[in-house]
Parts: sequence; structure tokens; C-alpha cells
Amino acid sequence: MPSVEPESCQRRCHPRLGNGDHAHREDRTVVSILKEDFDFVRHLVKDQAGVAIDEGKDYLVESRLNALLRETEHDTLDSLITDSRDRSRSAFRDQLDLNNLVNETFFFWDGHPFETLEDAILPELIEVGKDRRELSIWSADCATGQEPYSVSMLIADHFQWIGGWMVWIRGSDYSEQSIEKPRLGVYSAVETSRGLSDDQRARYFTTAGGSFQINSRIRAMTEFFRHNLSRPWPADGQKDMILLRNVLIYFEESARRKILERM
Repeated sequence: MPSVEPESCQRRCHPRLGNGDHAHREDRTVVSILKEDFDFVRHLVKDQAGVAIDEGKDYLVESRLNALLRETEHDTLDSLITDSRDRSRSAFRDQLDLNNLVNETFFFWDGHPFETLEDAILPELIEVGKDRRELSIWSADCATGQEPYSVSMLIADHFQWIGGWMVWIRGSDYSEQSIEKPRLGVYSAVETSRGLSDDQRARYFTTAGGSFQINSRIRAMTEFFRHNLSRPWPADGQKDMILLRNVLIYFEESARRKILERM
């Protein structure tokens, strides 16, 4: 008698894995997400991070969940979603790595804002802070850290004369998985080719195999911490500038207002 696949396997059309097949998980068929699973992830992300994933973004969640299948011991989306319902929701949110769902970043992203920083904003902040000889900049929800590192490079390039100042460039993100990358300061060849000139890459990175390590000078100027913008903000002194680029669009209106009121 032919065996009958469980309903979960039938509806997801996911091939079975035999013993030892975990070594070849990258060969598995991409599986589609069910609406109830997509809604579960949407509600989880909204509840835990305050981020709204639009109805039409199911393909992003589906892509990330398929990546999780390759990274974990789960063989089906049913198994992965069931496990996520039973354990810490914040832990599952971290595994999702929301920056892979809703955001993209690279060094000196969009060019023009950094030109404005160089030509207008930083000179004004430095003039205002000349008695304190301090400069504090926070890049909020910085994903994998390219933005705060870009600010540090900009200061190192064009404002060397404030070398005797106390300069704090801080980056934060709600995902521990994302923030670990800039803490290590290691980026791929593709990541360092986006937004950086060959000269900048040569001056501010050292090669490590096929990767690029940000040098100690720039890393010393830049620190990273975990923070969820929908939660109370850190009380760590005056901030001369807060960078909040391409972040608020992912929050619902009420959450946006609360974030802006805290600034």
C-alpha cells in the first residue's frame, strides 16, 4: 500500500530528507509559506520589534524562513513554525534577522547625506561643541553597521583636527545577530565594494582571507550595542546627532510618533 504524506507535507510540497541529508540541505526545494504562518511572523515582529511587515511582503518572510531551514535542524516549515510558537518569541525574532526581511544597507549609502554631513552638519556641530570638545553621534537601527562606520571614516578623512576631542560614534540595532557583525568589523568583498572607493578600502581595511577587516583606528571610534527603538531609550548622555535613516517607514504610525517624541 502506498504511504500517504501528512497534510503538512502535502500542502508544502517539501521533499523528505533521509539519514545524513543534513549535509546537503542547500539542495532542498524552496517551500512556500502559508498565510497563517506569514500572519504569525508579522504579528510576532510587530509585537516584539514594533515593525510592520506589509501584506505583500510574504516573499521576504518566505525567503528568510527558507534560509532558516538550511541553518537549523528543521526539515519543514511546519516544524520551524511550531517550534517558534513553543519557545521564546524574542529568540525566534533574532533568528529571523529582521534586517534581511526589511532593510538593506551599505557604506556611504546614497552619497548625498554624507556630503551634507561633511559640508554643513558636522562643521556646525563641531562649532557648537568646541567648548566641550566632545561629539556624540548615534546611528539608530544601523543593521550591520555600515552607516556608523561611514561616519567614522568621514570624520577621519575630513576632520582630523578634532583628534583631541572625545568622539563617540555609536550604532545600535534590535537584532543581536546583526549587531555582532560590526562588532567584529569583518565584511565581505561584495559589501566593501558597495559605496567605498578603492582608496577608502585600502586605507580603512585589512584583508583577511577573502574578507575585509576594518582597521583598529576606525573601530576604536565606533561602538555598537543592542537596542529596540520601540523600547525605552538608553540614558547615556547628550547626543549631538541621531541618524534614523530609512527606519521609520517600517513602523506603524503610533510607534513612529513615540520614537520621534523621544528624540
